[in-house]
Amino acid sequence: IQQGKLGICYVLAGLSALVESPKRIYDVFITKETNVAHYYSVKILSRGVWREVIFDDYIPMIISRGEEEIAFSCGDDEEIWMMILEKAWAKPYGSYSMIELGFGEESLHDFTVAPTETAEFKKTKKTADEIWEII
Repeated sequence: IQQGKLGICYVLAGLSALVESPKRIYDVFITKETNVAHYYSVKILSRGVWREVIFDDYIPMIISRGEEEIAFSCGDDEEIWMMILEKAWAKPYGSYSMIELGFGEESLHDFTVAPTETAEFKKTKKTADEIWEII
């Protein structure tokens, strides 16, 4: 996953964790195949309630040095699942700009309902082994 122009590395961190279990990504999608209507449907836990988020597959583009490029996140080859989930994450908030800045556990929890916990190590005197034991 490569972060695009949007400051949502926290969402991408959650999605990166999901890659470790592809079934979890698959389970988020209600629409499992591309379709002629160009719409997708995914499920997201929003404010404590499972919600179906329906949206089109139009992905924002920017023109840079005369060439079109995807404005936001992208993956390897022809993969679009992360762009679709990025757009799905933005929709309940009303826009892409409303999802800038956040914490990784937010998206991970809302895509999976997995319990999350935050540990801060900025001002710790713990060894690397002690930190890994906590993780």
